[in-house]
Amino acid sequence: MVCRSGGRSGKATQYLEQRGFKVKNMAGGMLDWEGPVET
Repeated sequence: MVCRSGGRSGKATQYLEQRGFKVKNMAGGMLDWEGPVET
């Protein structure tokens, strides 16, 4: 999961994990992403 700063996607990750899904959150979100982005 990914969002702008990692907070909302972190909450969504916890929600899904509690329901049996295997998910990962991108810590720091897009603000910490150093790779290319499309605009």
